[in-house]
Amino acid sequence: MRFNTLILGILVIFSPLFAAPDEVPDDSLTITPGRPTFSMTPLAVPKGKFILEMGYTFQRVEGVSQNVIGEVLLRYGLMKNLEFRLIGNSYMVELVSGSRLAEGFQDPGIGLKYTLRRSSYREFNLLDPSIGIHLFSTIPVGDEVYTSGRFQPGAMLTFEFPLSGSTNLVVEGVYLKQYINEEPTSEKDFAIHINTAFSGAVGAFVEYYRLIPEQSPIIHQYVQGGVVFTFNRMATLDFRLGTGLGASMGDFLFGAGGAIMF
Repeated sequence: MRFNTLILGILVIFSPLFAAPDEVPDDSLTITPGRPTFSMTPLAVPKGKFILEMGYTFQRVEGVSQNVIGEVLLRYGLMKNLEFRLIGNSYMVELVSGSRLAEGFQDPGIGLKYTLRRSSYREFNLLDPSIGIHLFSTIPVGDEVYTSGRFQPGAMLTFEFPLSGSTNLVVEGVYLKQYINEEPTSEKDFAIHINTAFSGAVGAFVEYYRLIPEQSPIIHQYVQGGVVFTFNRMATLDFRLGTGLGASMGDFLFGAGGAIMF
């Protein structure tokens, strides 16, 4: 209930920004992948187009080495400003001191993302953000060691503010309903990142994000950065490196992946 009230309050406060989106700019057919940042783009896939994203991440979390293989996300533009999202179930391999701890498929998921507003992206203007909302749920069909056993719904609200013609600031809040050992709980996450394009083919980003589990006294904080290469406006290749902060100091990650629009 508190979360629903918070979302309603945000929508009321920012209601002047939720005017009908401007006409899609000429560069709207340039690929807008959600990876490799924790926060995603607020922009939906153009109507009738697919974006397929895949990747690999190695991360060390509290002494456990995790290999996340797949990271498949298929996005499809159902109509202007609305996309359907099918989240593949990545394969996880966990190691402790070189010995295999567990492995298996994680839960997949589905979702819808709607672009509430689209920025002109022409110049610095904090009153001209793109705004997207994403509603999603996991599907409890993963391997026993990783499945939640329940549908876990969630919501994201994303703002992207143009800082210049080639640099943007993205702010995102996430709420996720969870079940741990059959007990209901939740997680509230926050992320902020800056991305910039050095040219039409090369870009970079730096990001801070924090994961706040309801039943844990530990707030996990991370910072990461990376580069993204774009090919013919239709495909990307990305590399990233990150480290934990505060209670998560000692954790780290690196990963690579890509996306293609067709």
